[in-house]
Amino acid sequence: MSNQKGSTALIIMISAAVVFLAIGFLVVRQRTKSEPAPNPANQETSQTPQEPTNNQELTPPAGSVEIAGWKTYANTKYNYQVQYPPNLKVGSISGNSVLGTYDAPVRGYDVGPLVLITLTGSLRTEATAYFNEYYNLAQHPVTPSPGEPAVFCAIDQMGSANSNVLSVSCIGEGGAARYALIRGTDYDIFVDGYSKGFDNSDNGEFQTETDYVKVLSTFKFNSATQAQAPSPAPSPTPTPTVQSFSITADDSSANPSQITVPIGTIVNLTFNVSSQNVYYGGLEFRSLVANTGTIQAGGSKTIAFTVNQSFEFTPYWPASGVAKDYKIKIIAQ
Repeated sequence: MSNQKGSTALIIMISAAVVFLAIGFLVVRQRTKSEPAPNPANQETSQTPQEPTNNQELTPPAGSVEIAGWKTYANTKYNYQVQYPPNLKVGSISGNSVLGTYDAPVRGYDVGPLVLITLTGSLRTEATAYFNEYYNLAQHPVTPSPGEPAVFCAIDQMGSANSNVLSVSCIGEGGAARYALIRGTDYDIFVDGYSKGFDNSDNGEFQTETDYVKVLSTFKFNSATQAQAPSPAPSPTPTPTVQSFSITADDSSANPSQITVPIGTIVNLTFNVSSQNVYYGGLEFRSLVANTGTIQAGGSKTIAFTVNQSFEFTPYWPASGVAKDYKIKIIAQ
């Protein structure tokens, strides 16, 4: 009899627990239906905002040149931006540029095959002189000396650029080279389109010839004051004067042994090697500017060069490479 009462009590307790569980489930379900779903826009993120990097992609501001499908590289250190084709890599620091040397590199930021160097202080003056040399060469082509490599340059038309951009493209012994100068107030930007940083970096190549000009056309200083500088074109150099001279030489002397010309003069210099007092192998005249190659006894050769500084020709025996005991001086005034 007592066992029957215990069984009855157990059944009652189990039934009560089931009822309480059911009631709890219904309450939770009702609350879930009545509360609105969380809005992702109202949720706080645990990510700390990051400082912009030199390789940040931005949406071009209103009024700027915008090319569909291209990305935007923003250099936050020097406050400028430029668009570029998506196949290029940007933002890394180059190993060097044409403005530097092996011992004293001048680095910039890679934008595909271009290196963008910020110019301040004396570097600003040096880079401007470097750029003007090629810009003036495009304005006044110079006939190369015989045996010397020819360099041809042309001024690039920027079209509707956002900034003051001057650019020149050249071809020569070292291959294609492109240089640009972008004027600012506190600093300028030099664009080295030749060296690729001298570190064999592979940041991609322009897929069309027009991409280079299009990239520079999108360059923009993000500081209004920095972008207000004028961009006068380099002053064209006057057309060089051409002068001709003749020198007669043998194994012991030359007449005349010195010529004087203004800086910038193109000189046509004829070397006449005497038929007497000359070793049978003839003579060769070498300098840091131009060389004649071998001239046989009784022969002559004319070479052309531009005088930018004073220098000397040294006569040699071509067969042995032994230098003679006199010099021929070119004096630049």
